[in-house]
Amino acid sequence: MKRTYAVSKDDKSNLWYAHIVDFPKIPVFGSFSKNKKAAQKFAANMMGITLKEYYKSKKIRRFKKWAKNKEE
Repeated sequence: MKRTYAVSKDDKSNLWYAHIVDFPKIPVFGSFSKNKKAAQKFAANMMGITLKEYYKSKKIRRFKKWAKNKEE
């Protein structure tokens, strides 16, 4: 299974960081950035895809989550 990475913002330092989707509080080493796009690019690089493909996969993840909630 391929790891999927997401981006979150740290409340204390106001920095963006990449993390594995299932572990939001554990940042990937070296992924802290002042802007969101740089952190997203780091997450895409960790997944081995381009930033454009990362945005597409993000939309697909959101749709799958929405469809799963709608079934319940």
